[in-house]
Amino acid sequence: MRLLSFRVIGHPAVADSSWLEVGPGLNIVHTRQSGQTAALLRALQSINPPYDLRHKDPFADFSPYTLGSRHSRRVIPAKKTAALAIFAASPRIVQELADIDPALYETDRIELGRRRDYSRWMNFVELSASSRWQEIEPLICALLSHLGPEAADAVKPLQVTMAGLQATDRIKGEVATQLREQLESLRDYLPASSQVGIDRCCQSIDRAHHFRQAKEAVAVRLPLFLALSVTTASADPESTGGELLCQLADRLRSGHADHAAFANLLNQINLDLHTLHPELNLRFTAQDDQILLETTRDGVPQPISRLPPVPRLNTLLAGFTALHVTLIGCQPIFLLDLQGLELSRQEHVDLLAILRGWTSHRQCIVIPNNTLLSLCSADTASSKPAMIMLPEKR
Repeated sequence: MRLLSFRVIGHPAVADSSWLEVGPGLNIVHTRQSGQTAALLRALQSINPPYDLRHKDPFADFSPYTLGSRHSRRVIPAKKTAALAIFAASPRIVQELADIDPALYETDRIELGRRRDYSRWMNFVELSASSRWQEIEPLICALLSHLGPEAADAVKPLQVTMAGLQATDRIKGEVATQLREQLESLRDYLPASSQVGIDRCCQSIDRAHHFRQAKEAVAVRLPLFLALSVTTASADPESTGGELLCQLADRLRSGHADHAAFANLLNQINLDLHTLHPELNLRFTAQDDQILLETTRDGVPQPISRLPPVPRLNTLLAGFTALHVTLIGCQPIFLLDLQGLELSRQEHVDLLAILRGWTSHRQCIVIPNNTLLSLCSADTASSKPAMIMLPEKR
């Protein structure tokens, strides 16, 4: 799943960001107005965060009234979307969804939105999530024309249901269940040549149910937005990756309640880390209810908080990616707020090189400090970072 674009609506610093396109690798967010970028990424993370939104309100700073209109009115949280995102599904996921309903083969675009009350909606772009009666009625009428008088008693319940439907009614829920059962009761009365027609009708009737199944399948495959800041990557042992590490560890434990099973899982993750990043000498260890990320130097384990800033960030990216791949089965999307990072120029050059390496197969959205922004702006490589420019606040 790749993020294509996103939009944030209703924050005082970002009344409406409009749709912002996201490149496949390293993306740099740039604005001349302070406060916009952090608010933007905080809202974007709400689409699929590693934490429970009820415990960490990402919309606390959003205005309770509509912005940008002459007459303001109070926002109804359940009806107001604050953050939207469009993803492109991989060919493999598209095929899996098409196996649920062939109509889903027609798009690989999936749109998600997070409302102010934390509820989330999902759409398959340009596809309706349910059929209207006007789409199904002609098919059923064609089937009925092939029935003889012996089917009269079986047809009556269906005719009653049909009489109560309007052309624009959505076929879902109890109506869909009832229509399907009534159609299936006619199958034995129809000639063999009409069996394909009844299958087509049932396919259209089942569309709402199939799309719910597809949305559930997508929900567990969505990449998490993992946010790291200067504080997260600090040299303080209590802060280095702490909160995010706990969030991912809790998710891991929820599926491996048995202590031995969890230990085996960590061991497998450590083997994967050694295979993918042998130069980092990383491993996870479990202590009480926590897991810690350590590196080994001269055979002696040490906390990654002792590493210099750039190598420390590199190890955090490696560790969090390994946990995410185990949890979700795909690469995460990193959101990095590096505004307060204080480094030498050479360290900034090293940082950009590391970010380039990480984003060759992953997406990362970065709020840079001035030096990193200058390096990215001056970059002339063909694979230079994509710039995400926020519109001027009006």
